[in-house]
Amino acid sequence: MRKSTWFLVLLFACPLMVSGQSGASLDSDPVVEMKRRIQDKMASGDFSEVPSLMKSAIELRGFQSGKAHLEPNYSAPDTTSLRPAEVTRIWNLAMDQLVSWQLNCPELPTETPASMLGVFYAAQNRRFAVDRILLRDIATMLKSQQFSESTASVLPGYQAGAFGYVFRKEGEEDCALSGAVQRVVTKNCQTNPEACPAFKSGNFAGYRFLVADQFPGIQVWDSPLSYHMYWAVEEMIQSFIGLQDSSYLKSALLAGDWMLNEKPVVNLSLTAKNVAGLSALYDLTGEPIYRDHFWKIISQCIMPALLMDLDSNRLVDGTTISFDSLTNYSSVPGRIWEASNATSWSCSITGMALVNAYAALRDRGDSAKAAILKPYAEAMISNLSEEVVQNGTPPSGSGFRDLSFSILDALWKIDRAEKKRHILWERAASVLWNSGVLRAGGENTVVLGQYLRYFNSAYSSRQQLANP
Repeated sequence: MRKSTWFLVLLFACPLMVSGQSGASLDSDPVVEMKRRIQDKMASGDFSEVPSLMKSAIELRGFQSGKAHLEPNYSAPDTTSLRPAEVTRIWNLAMDQLVSWQLNCPELPTETPASMLGVFYAAQNRRFAVDRILLRDIATMLKSQQFSESTASVLPGYQAGAFGYVFRKEGEEDCALSGAVQRVVTKNCQTNPEACPAFKSGNFAGYRFLVADQFPGIQVWDSPLSYHMYWAVEEMIQSFIGLQDSSYLKSALLAGDWMLNEKPVVNLSLTAKNVAGLSALYDLTGEPIYRDHFWKIISQCIMPALLMDLDSNRLVDGTTISFDSLTNYSSVPGRIWEASNATSWSCSITGMALVNAYAALRDRGDSAKAAILKPYAEAMISNLSEEVVQNGTPPSGSGFRDLSFSILDALWKIDRAEKKRHILWERAASVLWNSGVLRAGGENTVVLGQYLRYFNSAYSSRQQLANP
């Protein structure tokens, strides 16, 4: 049985259920119906009516807008400034663990590959904390899980590029996922067996992987694979840059093809992962197909979902709802209206996507779009930071890594890049560190790498890193 699937159990069990209905207990029937209409429009590919439907849904939800389907049990906030030397000490301990890694089962992008990503982030002048051979082994392990013509037979109607969820190897169960995620994978593989092909080559030949999650013929528009796609794309991009191996770039570009083909879903945090991945590819390549696609989704599906106050009149833009009538963190602009997307976990994912898109647009000279997007990206990170500084941190396992990642990413891509300090964001980063959760390393090693990058490096875009 796999050791590290607890966070995926949470992923499928509550906050990121792709149907968007996990918060239905907080919604009236008209709101649920409105979400169905929004999903239908998203699936059609014509998003032109989505903004008006979103505003109608916000009005229907009223003072409940921005209220999450559940509230975390916060730890007390400690805003004491963190010491870089302490981060370095914990980092060295995490590296001692990483060097003992050996290939066994397929691993999700948020497991050992995320630690590898932390190594790339923390690297100074490409002086990696562990041997390049180990990094290459980890990157190849991840790449071997990608659905492609070289790993499996790609049937008509199926898009190559997904990094699959392992189902099983015939006759073996040692590497099977567990809990709720196993049930989701098993259901999909039994209902749509062609979506779970056996890989024919690579490290995991003989294993079956779930490689598709949307089935137009039966009107299934879930998107669980999207949760890991940004991680995988970023890991492949950084492997290409750090290890100077074009096979990883090819893998990232193939994943981009999959993201371009995936329909948005009402659970915006999953769609946001694809937006972040396409933004990373646009940052690296400058190819307009990535920009045009993520901008269409952001401008018509994500921005209208945010509770914003761009005209500073204390009313939610486009509605008659006063921010003063909303509860807790939703009374501050920058929260998503819908219950299952309003948790700090989900909002941190969407905020990270907007920060990535903004930085890519800015660095590629798309100043008009960047100027439109910047207040939305900053509002989401400020909203999350306000929650952390005022209330403390959610428990480990409730999206703690994604929350930390999003705030550190914003500090790097906005504060460090533009030489402008957001004191609130810095205080939130201190609270996250002082909670003690990040000091355990493990899945949080990537965030340790982000801290070190922020402390020690001048900002560089992916394009600049790839072409020094």
